[in-house]
Amino acid sequence: MPNDPAPATAKPRRGLRLAIFTILGLVILLIAAVAWFVTAPPASLLTQLLTDRVAAATGRALKVGNAQYSLRPDLVVHLEDVTLSSPQGMAGPDLLHAQSLDIHIELAPLLRGTVSPVDLTIQRPTLNLYKDASGRANWVIEGSSPVNLANHLSISQSALSDGTVNYHDEQAGRALEVDGVTAALTSSGNSLKAKISGGTTYRAEAAKFDIGIDDVASLARGGTSNISANLSTRQLNATFTGNLSAAGSGGLDGAVTANTASAADLAKWLGYGPINGARLGAVSVTGHLNATPTVIALEKSQVALDGVNGVWDVRLDLTNKKPALTANISAPLLDLGQLTGRDTAQAVSLASPTQPAISITSGWQSLASDLDKLESRASPGLATAPEQAAPAPAPSFWGNERLDLTGLDALDMDIKTQAQAMRFGHLETKQSVVEVVIKDGKLNASVQQLDIGDGHVKATLDLVPSAAKKPAQASVTLGLDNVAIDPILSEFLNSAPVAGPLKLDVSLKGQGLTEHDLVSSLQGQASFTLGRGAVKGFDLRSIVLEWWQHWTYDAARQTQFSALEGRYEITKGVLSNAVDTVFHGTDVEVSSRGNVSLPTGGLDQKVRLQLAPPPAHLPIPLTVGGTWSSPSVAFDWLGVFQDPAALASPAQVAPSTEPMPADLRQRIQNLLSADPATSKLTPAARELLTSMVSAQAASTGSQVEKH
Repeated sequence: MPNDPAPATAKPRRGLRLAIFTILGLVILLIAAVAWFVTAPPASLLTQLLTDRVAAATGRALKVGNAQYSLRPDLVVHLEDVTLSSPQGMAGPDLLHAQSLDIHIELAPLLRGTVSPVDLTIQRPTLNLYKDASGRANWVIEGSSPVNLANHLSISQSALSDGTVNYHDEQAGRALEVDGVTAALTSSGNSLKAKISGGTTYRAEAAKFDIGIDDVASLARGGTSNISANLSTRQLNATFTGNLSAAGSGGLDGAVTANTASAADLAKWLGYGPINGARLGAVSVTGHLNATPTVIALEKSQVALDGVNGVWDVRLDLTNKKPALTANISAPLLDLGQLTGRDTAQAVSLASPTQPAISITSGWQSLASDLDKLESRASPGLATAPEQAAPAPAPSFWGNERLDLTGLDALDMDIKTQAQAMRFGHLETKQSVVEVVIKDGKLNASVQQLDIGDGHVKATLDLVPSAAKKPAQASVTLGLDNVAIDPILSEFLNSAPVAGPLKLDVSLKGQGLTEHDLVSSLQGQASFTLGRGAVKGFDLRSIVLEWWQHWTYDAARQTQFSALEGRYEITKGVLSNAVDTVFHGTDVEVSSRGNVSLPTGGLDQKVRLQLAPPPAHLPIPLTVGGTWSSPSVAFDWLGVFQDPAALASPAQVAPSTEPMPADLRQRIQNLLSADPATSKLTPAARELLTSMVSAQAASTGSQVEKH
């Protein structure tokens, strides 16, 4: 029974071929020994002489439980309980044991000193191929050539029934058992045909195989033969038709087909699953296989896989200790939705214009909150800087577990995918070229070409795994040029908050033992420019002119702009404005400056908003806080109190048509009536609040007079 899945390597394959030819060679020795015994010693000594002759030729002990020799009219040799040992002093099982072995030899040629065609029958043989911890193999017979011995063998027919092959490699920790092996050899002209069938149980699942070889004798001489084979399991069905070569280290060349109802189940059965982020369903392969014990190549193969139908060229090189995989995949359409299990219904649901979490607090509520902050200060006035909001907790998607990238060192890899079109939900692209290279445990992934509408995308990712106490290192570059941003955002957010052609440049480097540490170390730059477009869900002019309202996302509203651009420096995972982010709207101008924390998702932005006249006014300050998944926007009354010469409150731009909440009005009056010497209000703040209360009183009186 197998312990762990293990790819075929050069040594086990070569070893199995040597083992088969060794068995054939041993049969030759038995036949040659019998031929000598017939013309020389007495029959009673045949068994002893037979075991001595085999021991002299192989260095192995041959044990025979019972032997019978007869002439009828050919020489018939019947051996029971036959065992051939492993090399002397080597632990582990005997190389070969057979319940019985029958050999029929034509007598006349034998008396002339030659062995004519032989009939051979082997019942219930067990072949134990064993390699110890030092790498010593029990099937290697020093000083002899199984191929040369096999050249002297001429078999008219042979049968093997109920055989078992056990393979155990102590050094590599691999094991395999193949049981129920049956084989038949028949001569046809100068060739010797073979049919072999058997089965094994791998990871609690049965696997059966059938092999047909047209010319065993040619293989024994180091030549080639036509071969057909098929493998049948619950997870996989495969066939091969082509040539088998015994020259050198051997090889296969021919047509191969394979299919599975579930690639995910197949990967799990082989010990490589589940594969996260991929929905691997039915897969079929039709192509050309060229394989040696060290190089396996699948050439110009048609692969039908959910989302990735195309032509695959794959090469697995096992020459060195670490396997090397190269592949070129060409597909007319790469459907990431199907490949990742995100079907059309899910895409529609995610892209539907449901209400985002963003909201804009009413002006009255913002004022009440800022008065809370003002009253909480220990000293009067506004000399003390506004308190910083407590950092938001780290989002759950930044893990604190140690990054495990050891899998990158399992093999070297270079996979290049080219697609004429790519689809993800409703997002469709045109030409794409993506390459992933793993070398010496280091990952380099690159988007060499990706065309989205009239825009283009390029990106790179370099990743070096951690070693001992050394953290993992990563660097990222991303470039978008004239890419419509709203279709992309719609695939990942509830709705696209902004639309327009985007130019984006990002360059980042970082290191860390965990995801959170890595993100917290990021250093670099980022800049963006959005061409003519719109901020969706909000009308910024209406927000100012009706500042007493609480605003939430409304798909029917938007604010158009001619340009939106920003540039950031990134230090320890925090984006800080290198210059103000600016928004040039058709009827509003906006600028902002502050920080965006990638480790925590926290937002801390100071915004200045100014309407195109009329009315003419100073910039109105707002704050953006919360997190990027749930941002909060509020009018910044404290900013106005602190710098009334440069900033205006929304009440100074558009008087409220709704009355001030009574509790807020009473609270302001209490502040205004307090002793100025102990008041926390600056003269500017006092003047602004007084004018607001007066305006409210005048508005209320006017309404009373009308009634």
